Amino acid sequence: MLSSISNSALTHYPATQKTVASLFLKLPLEIQEEIEKSLDGSSRHALFKALTTVTRDGESIEAPALKLHLIKERIQAQYQESLISSDEGLKKFALGQLETLSDAGQLDKVVEKLAFFELVCLLNAPEVFSFLREKIHQNAQLKEKLLSWVERSKTEKVQAIAANALTVLVKTGVQFNSQDLKGIRVPGADLSYGMFDSAQLQGADLSQVNFSNSWLCHADLSAAKMAGVRFGEWAYLQEGGAVYSCAYSPDGKNCAVGLNNGTISVYTTSNWKKSYTLRGHTNSVYSVVYSPNGAQIASGSDDKTVRLWDAHSGAAVHTLRGHTNSVYSVVYSPSGAQIASGSDDKTVRLWDAHSGAAGHTLRGHTVYVRSVVYSPNGDQIASGSFDKTVRLWDAQSGAAGHTLRGHTAVIRSVVYSPSGSQIASGSLDQTVRLWEVASGECLSVIQDFAEAVYSVAWKATPEGSYLLAGSGDKLVRQWELIERVDGVHAHLRWMSPPDHKLMVEDTLLEGAVGLSEMNLALLKQRGAAVLSDLA
Repeated sequence: MLSSISNSALTHYPATQKTVASLFLKLPLEIQEEIEKSLDGSSRHALFKALTTVTRDGESIEAPALKLHLIKERIQAQYQESLISSDEGLKKFALGQLETLSDAGQLDKVVEKLAFFELVCLLNAPEVFSFLREKIHQNAQLKEKLLSWVERSKTEKVQAIAANALTVLVKTGVQFNSQDLKGIRVPGADLSYGMFDSAQLQGADLSQVNFSNSWLCHADLSAAKMAGVRFGEWAYLQEGGAVYSCAYSPDGKNCAVGLNNGTISVYTTSNWKKSYTLRGHTNSVYSVVYSPNGAQIASGSDDKTVRLWDAHSGAAVHTLRGHTNSVYSVVYSPSGAQIASGSDDKTVRLWDAHSGAAGHTLRGHTVYVRSVVYSPNGDQIASGSFDKTVRLWDAQSGAAGHTLRGHTAVIRSVVYSPSGSQIASGSLDQTVRLWEVASGECLSVIQDFAEAVYSVAWKATPEGSYLLAGSGDKLVRQWELIERVDGVHAHLRWMSPPDHKLMVEDTLLEGAVGLSEMNLALLKQRGAAVLSDLA
């Protein structure tokens, strides 16, 4: 019902906004969530605008504090940050409040105002932290007041305020190299990009802390509490051959990896333990994908076949024959009833996902078809080709949309973001590019690969959005992303200034408590010194 209401109606007619909000909020929560998932980025943004517009006598008014309350009350947590960060009114409100506190000589009080501090962090606006950075560097007393909260956390129950204070200090460029921080309690602090080389953090409570891109070389984290710590990436998988394809299961609990030796490795993502190996292809596996319900895996190979597997047992189900050259791309329709496969024979073939029966053969390509993918709502198809472009097509009429140009070599993999508003493409030019679907604009370029990128995959969870990439250097990499609900902006949370990646060489971890198996593996790979088993 709500998904059929046009974006323009939501945007331009206050009466429609009020009606939509009223109807939506009367629906059961699970129905609300299903509607949100079905909307594209711009439509979801329009719905959220309707749900959080403050009115008086039928007219919208500016009331930032009340709007913030509505966002927290009515919008799912996974969308709140992107909604707040795109709101210029809330940005102006935050800056105004900071200026008021500064004029009153009480800027240090921002860390005590928990709701306001949360707004500042969710905005994550450069203007806001530039303002704070300038004030802290101008006022030594302000810096000391914030540091005092961190120190007091060792003996007083001020953990939330101390975490806020340390977050502000790190985000405004204060460095903590070689500092004595033993026993501080700052659970949940955002210390990303922080400088903590040789810092003394023994016995500190660092639960749920974000250490993405932080420098912790030679730091001492002995006996620190580290449950839920985030480093912005996971431990990598070391395979025995080149990784040509990788895919998450719909629930994100499993990951299938197709290799150049003809096998498919299936892992449990909570600990990256291998569940089983699928064997049957007689040559490289170029494409692997889960069905929408997660019950089946489909794979395409250099042996010219598509194979279907039971995702739970690993048993072979069907072998689909018909292509006359290598199969480079396999994809399920959103309903899961149909499979499309793209091949070097210049065709796309359609198959019944349950019986394996062959359907139509789509002819017309003049060069190799290397990647085919449906949009999440099934309305659009994207294809990557030897011509170095990504092309968008209307799934019903076949009409051509944008042609996305920028890669300098063959494109091997294309994937839509969960909302359908963005696309990621992997290429033999050793990059991954992020694109905006609506405009065709290139939003970001990832250049962190030593060899060709053969596969990209994308998933969304309540905790964040993640991009997975497999390449010829035998590594599978994962990054946390930010996808704005308006579908206009995207940037990589992991992307850092030059030479500012996570650094943990010789970091001491003896007796650290609660560190996950995945994070422990990552830290070992990066050179941390693990002297004994962890608690």
